[in-house]
Amino acid sequence: MIAEKVLDRKTVPLAKVKELVKERVKDAEAPTYEQDMTLKYVGKFATLSRAKAEKIVEELQKIEGVDEALAVKAADVLPVEKTVLELLLAKKYHLSDDAIQSILDVIKKFNK
Repeated sequence: MIAEKVLDRKTVPLAKVKELVKERVKDAEAPTYEQDMTLKYVGKFATLSRAKAEKIVEELQKIEGVDEALAVKAADVLPVEKTVLELLLAKKYHLSDDAIQSILDVIKKFNK
């Protein structure tokens, strides 16, 4: 077994994961089980292009109280209703009604 060391951790949108895994699979003889399962998952749930997802994340991070993790999750899920967004917020985030509406507005703008 080859030991691998984690050099860096970063939250990234599913669209970027899709591209990264496809690049690795392209260079290999056959995808590993994990790569295959990841490709199936992102094939179902990554609905945006990488550029569009990264633009949404960038716009969302400008909103007060929105960190990178929340911005990425919102870009992946694309909640268009306040109740769905509140499920993403759970108890970890305490955003104002204006911030919540701003998030929904950004998502609606990019989800046309």
